[in-house]
Amino acid sequence: MIRCLFALSMMITVMSLSMADDTGDRRVRVALALSSHGCGKCRTDVQTCRAEALQSGQPLVLFIGDCHGKAKELPHSTAIFCRVPEYKIEGEPVSGIVVLGLQKGDFKALAIWKQLPSSATAAEIGDALSVAERGAPAKLDWGY
Repeated sequence: MIRCLFALSMMITVMSLSMADDTGDRRVRVALALSSHGCGKCRTDVQTCRAEALQSGQPLVLFIGDCHGKAKELPHSTAIFCRVPEYKIEGEPVSGIVVLGLQKGDFKALAIWKQLPSSATAAEIGDALSVAERGAPAKLDWGY
């Protein structure tokens, strides 16, 4: 009888500990999921963002990976901000920030106006956006 009570108390202890670990794991998973939503200004559906940029003529800023809150630092910008897990230029994966704007010409298409590293400041992103909004070509730096 004592063995049964001891076994029962051990089972209850183990179950309560495993449930506590599960609750802690669940909290960690929720915190990680919430932290990956970025700043709240970026969207994640790149096709919808591209279509809207083509229709409205607004620049499109693609943050490859996470924006780290940089989109929120540009409150007066009319650009469309989008987070994408990966992006390829001519079939090669790139990292950082890509600023797209309307391409000059008779047809509507988006062209890459500037590519910035992930460490770019809000001022650098703002400068790239002003270039894309004006429609003046910018020199691309592919060497970083």
